[in-house]
Amino acid sequence: MDLLDISPCTGCSLSKLADGATDTSVLMMAKELYRNNKPVIIGIATNDGLGISAKSIGILLSTKNTYFIPFGHDNPIDKPNSLVAKFELTVPAVIEALKNQQIQPVLEKY
Repeated sequence: MDLLDISPCTGCSLSKLADGATDTSVLMMAKELYRNNKPVIIGIATNDGLGISAKSIGILLSTKNTYFIPFGHDNPIDKPNSLVAKFELTVPAVIEALKNQQIQPVLEKY
């Protein structure tokens, strides 16, 4: 396998991935790709991205071979901590990840 796209990636999966937990097949596959120096792409979709999941996002943003589909604060009034990827940018994010580059900007306005 050349890469793994975890989309949508929940806050729970973000936390487990950041902590190195591998209790699901998706997280086990991510661990295998990290071990083989291959890219893991994350399409975040969580109501807690600006809450407790922010720590996990920070860890993963600085983790080698981890790339994010650009994301933003989708509903600041009704869901003040929510972050969601711009999934229409998945293909460009994958292309950049295959070149070992993070698509920019990673933070997008909704």
